[in-house]
Amino acid sequence: MSLSAENRYINKRSDMVKENKLLADAEILPKRIRKWKNFKEAFGNINQYEFNFLDLKIVIDIRYAYNYFTKNTYAENRNNITGTILPLLRDPLIVIKRYDPTKSVNILTFYKPFRNENGIVHLLMFNAYEIDVDVYRFKTVFEASSLHKVKDVIKMPDVNTLYFKYEKN
Repeated sequence: MSLSAENRYINKRSDMVKENKLLADAEILPKRIRKWKNFKEAFGNINQYEFNFLDLKIVIDIRYAYNYFTKNTYAENRNNITGTILPLLRDPLIVIKRYDPTKSVNILTFYKPFRNENGIVHLLMFNAYEIDVDVYRFKTVFEASSLHKVKDVIKMPDVNTLYFKYEKN
């Protein structure tokens, strides 16, 4: 699968990410959700959201997720991406699974490009850490600081690539 992603998004001659192709495939960045009440409503007014993807269960503690965007450890302003979790989960571009030996845990990364009104691509990733067999807990969503991280996702070996939206069957 990653070979398909690589063919679509990596220039073979320069080995650079085709930003114009990502921009063409990007969706409009969802409006930010400003208030806790509205954030919780987006998930159906529940405290814990569960989502199944490819026979894997993703679990999101709604309060933790909201606090992550508004009061995170690094004091980064992530309010502009509060509306991205559900589109990222429901319609990712690429999903990879990798093992983190430092934490002895499998991690899922959902990748999806978005664009804002200026046409700037926002590269967002959703990481979930395995807490039980095929059960993953939400950890983070962030803007990729460089195309290097995106390139790493795109060029991930086939064995790690669980899903690519444009994979031809």
